[in-house]
Amino acid sequence: MNSPYILLLEESFSTSSTSPGLLRDNGYDIDLKSVQPQEVLRYLLACVDSKQLLPSLILLSKNISGDGLSILKEIKQHRSLRAIPIVMLGNTINEDVEKSYEEGASSFVQASIIDDAGSESFNSFFKYWLDTVELPLLAHTVIK
Repeated sequence: MNSPYILLLEESFSTSSTSPGLLRDNGYDIDLKSVQPQEVLRYLLACVDSKQLLPSLILLSKNISGDGLSILKEIKQHRSLRAIPIVMLGNTINEDVEKSYEEGASSFVQASIIDDAGSESFNSFFKYWLDTVELPLLAHTVIK
């Protein structure tokens, strides 16, 4: 993938209202890509090895199989992947929020924001992450 993109990790991607063109359809100049949760580490490390662009942001469902917190921890253990901001999506339970931040999450938000395309919450979330925050453009400059 040659242009910046957001990686979405949720099992219901193909059946949810979330689609690869969702962000472009809502005025954002970035693609949304999905990878099966069990494949994410292999996918990210293959990007590093082949000097492909890494995602600018990862949206990770806390409730995916294999447990989202475990996937977050695995990603953050790899030095070449640590700079990727990861937003945990879930239901607000204080214990989950605390554990997410302890494992390196950049943010924790209600998962319903992603399914409510065009809503004020959806637009505020993506306005913050895509217009306000300076996201990394991680390619061959990652540290191995």
